[in-house]
Order: sequence, then C-alpha cells, then structure tokens
Amino acid sequence: VSNAVTWGNASVLTLSANNQIAINAAVSGTSGTLRLFPGSNAGVAQSAPISVSRLVLAGDGNFTLTNAGNSIGTLSTNGGLGYVNGALTLTNAGALVLDTVSSVGALKLNVAGNLTQTAGAVTAPDCVGR
Repeated sequence: VSNAVTWGNASVLTLSANNQIAINAAVSGTSGTLRLFPGSNAGVAQSAPISVSRLVLAGDGNFTLTNAGNSIGTLSTNGGLGYVNGALTLTNAGALVLDTVSSVGALKLNVAGNLTQTAGAVTAPDCVGR
C-alpha cells in the first residue's frame, strides 16, 4: 500500500499478494474489516498505521505489525488459511479483542488497553501478551 486507503462503512478490504504485503501508507476503515493474505513465506510489514474495526490475517511468513498508531478492534486468523504460518507481532494503541488467533510461530502482542478473548482459541508455541 503506497497511498492512503480510507473507507467509512462496514465493507471488507482484502489484500492478497504473491509476495510480501507492505503497509507503507495509512489504512483506515473505522467500521470495516481488513484482510491481509501475503504470498508464500512473504509475510506482512508496515511503516504506516492500520485503523480498522477487524483485522484478519492468514498466510505464510512473519506478520510484523508494530506501528504505534495501530488501532484495531478485533484480531482474527479466522479466514483464508485460518492461521499465520510464522511469527505474529502486533502493537495496538487501544484495547484489542481476540477472536480465533492461531500462529505457528511466536505470538507477541503489545496492547495499550485491555486484551480480551471473546471467541475461539489463541494458539501459538510461544504466546506473549503484555
């Protein structure tokens, strides 16, 4: 993503790639869902914030979403492959609700607000939340 993307309704934006997905411009859908499905062993990296009601991640590679401006309501891997096949590192500026989250690699969550699990299971070989 090289230009800012914004939408105001409950629509779903899916980014699917053959390679790494790089979030280099703000992505904002305050009532919407962002789904990120990178290519084989490519993962996701970011330098700009993500602000969405729901973030769905699935695919191979490391998912490094550590922008301090991230504002994500619910995190899920329930979609696409149904899991992250690599490490998942997420920084969130506010409270975060975990739906089903499954990571084959380490799961590290840095959440400024409350961390709440509402459905499914959170699974990872090394799960760290603070």
